[in-house]
Amino acid sequence: MVSGAALAVASVSSAERLPASGSESRSLCEVVAAANDLDGKEVVVRGYYYRGFEISELYCPTVCPDLRTWVQVAKLSKAAEAELRPKGKPRSGVVAAVTIKGGLSAAGHAFGHLGAYEYQIGSAEILSAKIVARGGAARGQQVRGTDVCGTLVP
Repeated sequence: MVSGAALAVASVSSAERLPASGSESRSLCEVVAAANDLDGKEVVVRGYYYRGFEISELYCPTVCPDLRTWVQVAKLSKAAEAELRPKGKPRSGVVAAVTIKGGLSAAGHAFGHLGAYEYQIGSAEILSAKIVARGGAARGQQVRGTDVCGTLVP
């Protein structure tokens, strides 16, 4: 777990759930549960995205807390660009509720920094993003409200 600076957490209400631009999205946990059938296919997936030093991951802390998936970002929508790269400079150390489209890779591979990830969403496009936490400790925090993973967090 990353430790560090102070954390500011925002609620994500059900009204703020992130649409997948016309495609039906699934939570990360749902996608990984069907990984054998979806391996090598394009998926539209919801979860929390964290980008930091040698980290680019998607996760759902309230549903499948031990599951982390490497994200190889290739493109950002204009809205995601404004949220994650204001003035063209990438933000680091933030957690964003996202909807991502990309190819799922699974089954017998090691992805990401030091091969630490069992799954990867490659050539990914971040369709939508809303920053929900900031600071070095943000990655380990739960977000209050109805989250993008489909659970109610008190």
